[in-house]
Amino acid sequence: MTRGQKRLKRARAKYRLTFETVVRHGVDVHLGLIYLWEVGLPDGAIYRYVGKAGGGQQRPNKHYARKCERYFNGLSYKGDDPIFREPHWQIGDAWACERPIKLTFLCNATDENINILEAHWQDVYELPRSTPSGRGRPSPYAGNPLPPRTAPDAL
Repeated sequence: MTRGQKRLKRARAKYRLTFETVVRHGVDVHLGLIYLWEVGLPDGAIYRYVGKAGGGQQRPNKHYARKCERYFNGLSYKGDDPIFREPHWQIGDAWACERPIKLTFLCNATDENINILEAHWQDVYELPRSTPSGRGRPSPYAGNPLPPRTAPDAL
């Protein structure tokens, strides 16, 4: 491993997304599932986002961590697109400011019912079926250091 690779590895460990994880009774995290992010906001309110993952827990666990890592490092969302979707920047900002973040695996889903179950849980939490346009934004961390962190909080 080169010196540059070691430095990158240390930087990634320093900015690794951490959060509380809850698995509801009976949910197999290795099968398709519906998940809920709950993120503490500065005013004490909670931002919620319901999503689906056909391959189990790997997508919400790794995908969001990777997007937040890009966000923290001032990189683009993907390709040349600098605009991050609202769930990513809400989670990233909460982590950077040490506000609580919780990921809950709500229920299992099959390929046949995953969209129906996602819509059901969005209705349960009174969430829009898609992220409203205009809610994306570029990373404010490009070229700026993150605030110092201590330990993650729980909701």
